[in-house]
Amino acid sequence: MHMYRDENGTCFRYRHHSGSTGILVFIHGLGESGLCFERWITGFDADPLLSRWDILIPDLPGYGRSLPRSPRLGLEDYAGFTASILDSLPTRPAVLIGHSMGGVIALLCIEKLHHPFSAWVNIEGNISPGDCVFSGRAAEWPLPGFVCRGFSDLKETVFRNGITETAQRGYYASMQFADPGQFHLNSRELVAHSASRDAARRMAALKTPVIMITGQPQGLCTESMHLLTESALPVAVIEPAGHWPFIDCPETVTQTVSGFIQTIL
Repeated sequence: MHMYRDENGTCFRYRHHSGSTGILVFIHGLGESGLCFERWITGFDADPLLSRWDILIPDLPGYGRSLPRSPRLGLEDYAGFTASILDSLPTRPAVLIGHSMGGVIALLCIEKLHHPFSAWVNIEGNISPGDCVFSGRAAEWPLPGFVCRGFSDLKETVFRNGITETAQRGYYASMQFADPGQFHLNSRELVAHSASRDAARRMAALKTPVIMITGQPQGLCTESMHLLTESALPVAVIEPAGHWPFIDCPETVTQTVSGFIQTIL
């Protein structure tokens, strides 16, 4: 896995396979960085399908090793950023894989910008208010209070959770590099997005093939699971897992993604 930084200070992880089938573009979640995926995709080499794909993983501006932008970027700005990644690639099959906030960004990218991804994988993207575990707490603070105290309190909670949960240990590490104002802005947007409860319906209305992956029993909330069922969306439930199923059960999620791509390409 190689890393490079573009002229805007955005950091990318990239892996090229000679004679590749296409490219997998990964979009991380709130406060995260591309590091969360790097640990998972080291196992892709064992999969006869995924081992032949190129991989591109940005740290979204304001997160991880990427510099923040001024003004800070909203979810629709990130959707435009994601679309610009596709514009910069040679014509090839491209599959978008978004986790948590990244799933919401993927939805906006495909829905509003009509970019021709061949398929997309939504891992634990927000569907209803019960999914706003960390964003909900952040959004309760006014911006000055969150920057001065709220973000530190939230990181302390994640640190304590990480004592017993591997995924949150990694999350805590990435949160150290997140811009607090960026985290707060995106948290408020995620809360508003989830409050509409229409994400599942919007996903089902798209022509781009999609699969929803959720960890259970500690992933998407019960209301979100009902909304997904009502919209007749294909859902892969990974057990036992939580909000980062690809860290809790990496081999199972790899098989799920590989099987999905194989059926639609």
